[in-house]
Amino acid sequence: MTLINKLQGDTHPSRVFYETDKYNTHRLALIISLLIGLSACAPAKLDFKQLVPLPTDTVCRVMVLPFADSSGYPRGGMIFSRIFEADLIDAGNYLVPSQGDIKAVFRLLKIYPRQELNSEQIRLLAERLDVRLVITGTLLELKETGVGRDKKLSIGALVGIYDGRTGAQLWTTYNRREGADYRKIMHFGVINNITQLAHMVSKEIIKTWFDRGLTRCTD
Repeated sequence: MTLINKLQGDTHPSRVFYETDKYNTHRLALIISLLIGLSACAPAKLDFKQLVPLPTDTVCRVMVLPFADSSGYPRGGMIFSRIFEADLIDAGNYLVPSQGDIKAVFRLLKIYPRQELNSEQIRLLAERLDVRLVITGTLLELKETGVGRDKKLSIGALVGIYDGRTGAQLWTTYNRREGADYRKIMHFGVINNITQLAHMVSKEIIKTWFDRGLTRCTD
């Protein structure tokens, strides 16, 4: 069975969370800049930044790594990264490595849990798994308070795209939403389910990427 065939199997990323005492300086600066002034009542916001242009060729093979998690919500990073991966595949028709393939390369490259990936490790992962773009991020906020009609939800995430050939970060996007936002601006009912809100936050980021020039796989 070829790697391409294997990529069409299990599409869920590894459940390993990446943390370290020594953070990537640029990524940490982005997170700090977003956190300054943010609070539980912070307004909804989507902030897109292009650091380097995306590759101009058609992208079909991507990899979504488990997100780091500073939200304090149990398994929040894993939940959001899996939702994001599913939405990305659905929107772009991409092929992604299976969880087993990713874990095998982690072992080969001696990448361990609680380890922040540097650009060289991202490049090697992408090379071994034959992917063009690598996506990962940080779940900054996931809150669920109250019950019934008094339930309040909020999710904030920072998601980045990395070049699989160089390991360099290309784009970064921050999005934060509350369950009530969609009643106010999109005339939906209030969202009172974490999974539903995570899908909305995820899809808004992905739509922004397509609007900015990310290509869908046409194969």
